[in-house]
Amino acid sequence: MTGLSEASLYFQILAAISFIVPIAIVAVYLVIKKEKFTTVLTGALTFIVFAMILEAIPKYFLMQKPGAVSTAILGNPWVLSIVGALLAGIFEETGRFVAFKYILKNRTNKSTALAYGLGHGLVEVMLILGVTSIQYLAYISLIKAGQFDAIVEQAAALAPSQAEALAAIPASLETIKLSMMPLAIIERTGAVFFHVGASFLVFYAVRTSKKWVFPLAIILHALLDILAGLGQTGVITNMYVLEAIIVIYGLAVFLGAYFCTYKNSEDVNK
Repeated sequence: MTGLSEASLYFQILAAISFIVPIAIVAVYLVIKKEKFTTVLTGALTFIVFAMILEAIPKYFLMQKPGAVSTAILGNPWVLSIVGALLAGIFEETGRFVAFKYILKNRTNKSTALAYGLGHGLVEVMLILGVTSIQYLAYISLIKAGQFDAIVEQAAALAPSQAEALAAIPASLETIKLSMMPLAIIERTGAVFFHVGASFLVFYAVRTSKKWVFPLAIILHALLDILAGLGQTGVITNMYVLEAIIVIYGLAVFLGAYFCTYKNSEDVNK
């Protein structure tokens, strides 16, 4: 199997898994628990608004806008990882807080936290793995049709900073192997467990007097994303070890939140 053919099959399978599995999980959960779909939808939409739209504003000024600040941040992988992780932690956990405090304020059943967490975590799977896979399938199609170089040339004229990254895509696609798929799936599984656990924590913080649990969720989220950032910037090079740590961390947060704030508590009120 040639490099592009294997990459194409990889992304086709990954895209299918990324959409079918989350939809199936949510459908089964809603039927069994009789939870309202709008709770899951709130988790998904809150992630999109806070993590993808609002978080992009400070990211632009800190990391993308040319200047001394972005140069300093981008020039140090540790600083880049920490800044990106703090932004993710602050915005995503604040999104959870706003959702539980205002949008879902009348839903005091603790299963609300689980449904919200599934919406938040599974839509991230769809966007990070599913949509990205579709994007790469489009690139593969352009490469096979001999049209990809024209896209790179257009990028060089309109957005020179992106042209280099685009030009490197064909070579990176040649390195994609089907054997890499379990790594991507396992990493996202760990992230989903984390998001459900973080939802337990923030729901508990909103519905009880234990407000300190909210900043704890931000810190835990930032620590997870620092690990991911160090992998993306090349500080951590063994991806198998990194993904194992992320999965263990996500499970640990989930289990800790489950036993401390979910399992051993009744439905909580403000």
